[in-house]
This record gives sequence, C-alpha cells and structure tokens, in this order.
Amino acid sequence: IYGIDSRPEAMFDEGVTSMIADQGSPVELLDVVRSTGGDWNVVIDDGSHVTEHQILSARVLLPHLAVGGVYIIEDVQEPGRVARAIGGEWVHKGDKTADDNLVMVRRWRA
Repeated sequence: IYGIDSRPEAMFDEGVTSMIADQGSPVELLDVVRSTGGDWNVVIDDGSHVTEHQILSARVLLPHLAVGGVYIIEDVQEPGRVARAIGGEWVHKGDKTADDNLVMVRRWRA
C-alpha cells in the first residue's frame, strides 16, 4: 500500500509506504511510478479535488494500472468532464456537497 500526498504532515507512520508528490506535476507522478514499479490493482485519487489535477493524474497513472485494476477518483466537481477526459464512468452522484461524485475506470487490457 502506497500513500501519496503533497504535505509531509499527511504521511503515514506504519503499514503504508508514504511518498511526497504534487498531483499537478506529471514529473513527480512519474517519479512515483518509477519508485513503486506501477502495476497497481487499485488507485484511489482523493487528492487536490481540482478537475485539471484529477484528469492529469489519471492520464499519467492509468497506463500503470494492472490489467483488471480499478482507478477511482473521489470528490469530483465536474464528473462528466473528468469521465469523458479519461474514458471513465460517473458511478456515483451524492447529494451532500457539490463535489460528492465518484468517477471510475477499469483497465481491461494492456
């Protein structure tokens, strides 16, 4: 299990390998891929909640998702836009806040 955040105070102490990276930086996201080897079964993006960051992160990280893996983005303000941009599906619309939405992509083939 890997945890990635831009804030050092958000790092986990045990049971999770924590790394610092900026969700808006493709270079830093690719550093995470290189450090972990990619091929993840599940990615949950609960990062900056900025639409552009969510799209950028997915475009950088999705190619490194394992076949059959799932990429989930939480707290999506523009779910239709994000889903279209990354080939995903808007799977949940909540009613608590404006960004109470989930977008999901499943990687079916290499």
